[in-house]
Order: sequence, then C-alpha cells, then structure tokens
Amino acid sequence: MSKSQKFTHLKLLSQDYQTLLDSEDNFSDFIIECDSEPSNKFKCHKNILKFRSDYFFDWFKKNKKNKIKFDGISTSSMKSILKYIYTGNIEINLENAIDILFASRKIYIEEVANFVEKFIKESINIENVIEIVIIAKKHNWQQLYQQCMSFIEDNIIYILRSSSFETLSEDILLDILENNRLCIKNEMDIFNSVLNWKNQPDHDISDVLNKIRFCDISPTGIAEIQDLDVLPDKTVLDLLSFQAVPTKSKMSKLKKLQVKYGDHNMIFHPRTNPQVMKSNIIPSNYGYIGQIKEWVNDLRFFQKMKLAFSVTRDGFDCSIFHKKCDNQGKTLVLIQTTENFIFGGFTQVGWKNNMGNNFIKDEKAFLFTLENPSNQGMKKFGIKKEEVAHAIRYVDKSGPAFGYGRDLLINPNLKGGRTDFGRSYELPDGIEFDTQDSIEYFAGSYNKWEIKYLEVFVYGKEGLN
Repeated sequence: MSKSQKFTHLKLLSQDYQTLLDSEDNFSDFIIECDSEPSNKFKCHKNILKFRSDYFFDWFKKNKKNKIKFDGISTSSMKSILKYIYTGNIEINLENAIDILFASRKIYIEEVANFVEKFIKESINIENVIEIVIIAKKHNWQQLYQQCMSFIEDNIIYILRSSSFETLSEDILLDILENNRLCIKNEMDIFNSVLNWKNQPDHDISDVLNKIRFCDISPTGIAEIQDLDVLPDKTVLDLLSFQAVPTKSKMSKLKKLQVKYGDHNMIFHPRTNPQVMKSNIIPSNYGYIGQIKEWVNDLRFFQKMKLAFSVTRDGFDCSIFHKKCDNQGKTLVLIQTTENFIFGGFTQVGWKNNMGNNFIKDEKAFLFTLENPSNQGMKKFGIKKEEVAHAIRYVDKSGPAFGYGRDLLINPNLKGGRTDFGRSYELPDGIEFDTQDSIEYFAGSYNKWEIKYLEVFVYGKEGLN
C-alpha cells in the first residue's frame, strides 16, 4: 500500500516573499513610485505583480516600461497593498482604511477593496460618519455612501448636533433632507442646524430650505421662522393656513398645497418613517429606534415587527402576555418605569410554552438601557458565554424573564419586577455583580420600581395589532 503525506508551510512562504519585497538586493525588474513621496520607491517583480493584480496584468500587456508612478496613492497605502500582493496579508485600521480602499480600487485588488469596505461599514459611528460620507461621495463609492445614509437616517438627531455637520457639501445635505424616513422628532431641529450650516463660506440655503418639511413644524415654530425672514411671505401664510385647518381636513389641504408647490419642493411633504413602533415608550420618530435597530442587527425584524402586547391596550394581565407572546420567536421587550427609566431585552428565540418553567438557550440575547438612574446613556449588555443556556426563562405565572439569577424578571401582576443584574448578563465597566450598583442599575432599586408601560414586539404575524 502506497503512503503519501502533504507538507504545507504557507506562513514560511509568506515570510519569504515579504523578505523578497523588503530586500534592497531583491533581483527586482520594476519600480513603483507614489506622488506623495516620489523618493520612496518600491522595488518589485513584474511576474508577481501581473499574476496578482488585473491592473498590472493589463498594464504590462500595453507597456514595456520598467517604472510606474501612481497619483493620489499614499506611500503607506501602497506599502500595505504590495504586502498583500506578495504575502496575502494586510492590516486594516480606522486610520489607514480609507487610503487602502482608494488604492485597492485604483489597481483593481477587489478582494482587498471588498474587505476594507466591509470593515469601514462596520466601523461607522456618530463621530466618523460625516467624514466617511464626504469621502464616499467624492470617490463615487455608492454602497459605502448608501450605508452612511442609512446610518444617518437612524441617527439624524445626533448628526445634527455634530460639530462636523457644517462641513457637509450642499449635495450631500440635500440627499439627507430628501429622505422621507429620517428618524427625527422635531423638524425644527433640522431647520436650526441648516441655519448654522449656512454660516459657513459658500453655503447657500435657497435650495436646502425647499427640502425641509415645514408642514411638520408647529405654528409657534413657524412664527419664529417668519421673524427670521428666510421664507417668502406667501409660503409662511400657506403654512399658517395649513396649521389652522381642522385635523379631518388637513390631508385634503395638504394635497392642494403639494400640487401648488410641485414635487421638487418638499415643504408640504411630511416625513413618513417606515420604522413605526406603536409605542408609548419610544415614539416612532425618536432616535432610540436607530440604536435598538443597530443592536438587534436584523433589518427584517424591524420591517415586520408588530406590537404583540402592551399593558395600556391589553391590561396588566400575565395570561394575555403569554397568549400573545409565547412561541413567537424574535422578541423585543420595552419597559418604562413610573420614574421614566427605560430598559428592556431582546431574545432571538422567544418564550416557548412547551419548555415548562425552564431556561431557554439564546446566544444572541441581550439586555439594554436607554434611560437609567446614573445617566450613562444607551448601553447594551450581552449574555455571558458561560450563561448562554440561561439566557431567558419561561415562567407561566410571570412576565418576561431574562437570566438565571433574575437579571430582569417581570412580576406576575406585570406592575413591577426584579433586577438582580449581572448574574447571567455582562455588567458595565466598573460595576460588580451582587452590589447595590448592579441591582439598582436599571431602575434605581432591586424590586421597588413600578411599571408605567410594558410593551412586547415580535416578528410580524397577522392579527397581532
């Protein structure tokens, strides 16, 4: 019987090719220069370049030159790209990602470009989204641009407060304001931010004003705007006339004004946020939605979710909670106390009444806080790896239950609960389990808090609302 064995040492091969690239005497037959630092030259090898890059493969077919100079590519990003070409390895961080994306797109290293773009998309946050959207627009990176726009849509109230908002170009600002689905509570916030934006050199608000939904602003706000003399008198009169119309006649009046002003003018086109949550806790156009959406990371859930149970609609009745919420799969629980602390939890699997009064495994379950006694802002707390089997618990005589140690448990009467936070779920930095800080983190006490609103959203099924 013949015997064979395969020996592979890709790490050593990669190291040798890196040495070949870095060596001064490396038998190179081609030079790469970058315009940022022409004195920094990369000694390369045509055979490696042309078989690792479609750009170089095509270039060498048409050129017999032994040197090329790239405009717009930095020396550092070219060094990273060449390292990938030679070794298959590349290191990406927030400081070099944009430059490497530009370089990899320019010389057609698509696998690197796709990897870097994915990294950037996953790294978008309040602090960097404006910088990224400006660069994406400049280079016509449509997918990245749309990802930024989606993030801005969900987090517009924070974007308006950003000091970098005023650096937006007019065309990007128009794209933002044309979005009917901006998650905004008060259109007046947009108007005030636009006024600040216009104070920058070369910023003209004549076209921008036409994209603000002034019909969503209260009569008091319109009166304030009138004093600023930024809208024509006839437009202000039409706005005040519209606001004075009885509710039952507003839609008819609105349609007439839309025809009068035309489709290009959005003044009389209200925003219609599709992420409507029939919630007393979180208004449909409030910024909390964007954060919860990011945490859950399931677009279909938010597109299809329905309000299955609410104490304001269904009463403080535990049996109705189980009737409407058991066996529904993905479930989002929102709680607001009488002291206006807001917190809750999410489970990927939901409560199953065939499990008895037992724990249910869920690797993606988490708890969260939106408003808390310590004013620490919005935070998410994932299930501990060793506690995955105790993520949630089905208790037929109680409300929603998260964690082995009652990290969050709603009482049978649904009017209060217990928060022995930290037994199964991660704690905030600096807080230890079984301390006053941990048990009072969500609601200011362990079991003395009272529920003002309890709402449970599930993946959409007919007849739930």
